[in-house]
Amino acid sequence: MTVGQVGNRRQLVRRLYTPTGQTAAGSLITSHQVFVLKRLRHQGLPVKHLNTVFQARIVSRLLYALPSWGCFVTAELSGKIEAFLRRAHRYGLAANILKVTELFDSVAQDFFQQNPIA
Repeated sequence: MTVGQVGNRRQLVRRLYTPTGQTAAGSLITSHQVFVLKRLRHQGLPVKHLNTVFQARIVSRLLYALPSWGCFVTAELSGKIEAFLRRAHRYGLAANILKVTELFDSVAQDFFQQNPIA
């Protein structure tokens, strides 16, 4: 990895959360996806099913991207992502409050179970 690539990744991580507060992880979580979830809630989809859609549309994208940019996440960015996840829980889109550190730990544990060092 070159110095330029590290700089680009840091810029990517800095752009993780836009000033409007509606997207995270670049285009991984768009305001349209959140709009769709809110619309489904408004249409009467039960919380259990909303949580399933949230896990499939939002959390899966975070888990997919986390191995590549997770180690570059600052405390500030982690706080912003967690604020988004808390809002999703408060709006009734997620059944529980997720933490970035827990997501990162689960991804790392899965990775090292699949790829033992020795």
